[in-house]
Amino acid sequence: MTSWPFDPALWLFVGLSIAGYLRAQGRVAGWPWNRRACFLGGMGAVLLALATPIAIFDGVLFWVHMVQHLLLTLVAAPLIALSAPVTLALRAASPQARARMVSV
Repeated sequence: MTSWPFDPALWLFVGLSIAGYLRAQGRVAGWPWNRRACFLGGMGAVLLALATPIAIFDGVLFWVHMVQHLLLTLVAAPLIALSAPVTLALRAASPQARARMVSV
């Protein structure tokens, strides 16, 4: 467990996701702090599952692979869902962008 994987695409995705969420959150007055905490916790769980030695040993040890699955499905996904990113996007968007989002 002395090696840590580095995946630039993962870090770029997580970084852009956090930046986008925080930017949108800054445009919405009164957005609850606990939703931001849930989003950051969910992204942290994604990084924990995919950018630590867990990601190295997931192909070697079955139990590590299952820990990775549990982190992603039982920790990261619910935290990100609780952060209400779609609601935030709709509230932060302009009326034209909101109409496009709702029409999809």
